[in-house]
Amino acid sequence: MFFALRGGGNNFGIVTSVTLEIFRDPPWYTFQLWDIGIIGVLFQQLQDVTVKMPDEVFQTSVTLAWHVPKQEFVVSERTVASEIPDLWSSLSFPGAELSGKSSRALKTLVFRRSTLELARKMDEMNPAGTYNYFGSVTVKNDARAFIALAEVFFEEVLYLQKSSGVRVNIVYNPLTIETIGKMYTRSGNALGIDVEDGSLMSKSHHAGTCSVLTL
Repeated sequence: MFFALRGGGNNFGIVTSVTLEIFRDPPWYTFQLWDIGIIGVLFQQLQDVTVKMPDEVFQTSVTLAWHVPKQEFVVSERTVASEIPDLWSSLSFPGAELSGKSSRALKTLVFRRSTLELARKMDEMNPAGTYNYFGSVTVKNDARAFIALAEVFFEEVLYLQKSSGVRVNIVYNPLTIETIGKMYTRSGNALGIDVEDGSLMSKSHHAGTCSVLTL
């Protein structure tokens, strides 16, 4: 929103008033890191929860990233909610119903922070001289489309793997029917998205480069 008010970088906007809906209490944040082989299961779960987001969940997302230090792909889930959601300790691999093969969560974090505290923490994660580049695409809420975009991501990252100064990821953010409906309390949206379009998924591509300038 604030980037939009600034005019997208090549213009400017004039703010006449701002109304913010704040959290009554600091929300709960959960983070789970998973084996990359479980990505299809995570996408299916994301599709299912996007159809009807639980009332206590403010935001949920799945992030696919290239981990530079480990030189490998990683996938994670994140939620922001008024209550601690039920978290999976393990998930079965696709097609493993009979074999029972499953993967435990590689890392689970649960904490409570104010939005300001979390924003400051995120700022600390970006070293001085970091430049961020963003792009996005929005598609129907379908796990098959999520996988197709992930396959493109896998291919494109091959060209960046040798660059130690580049961090790249793709974040899958639900655009629920409830959210689309609320847009109309403020005269709709610029893209003409309607409730009849059904739930959607916005994929944000983010690339960060660390550049140190020596004088």
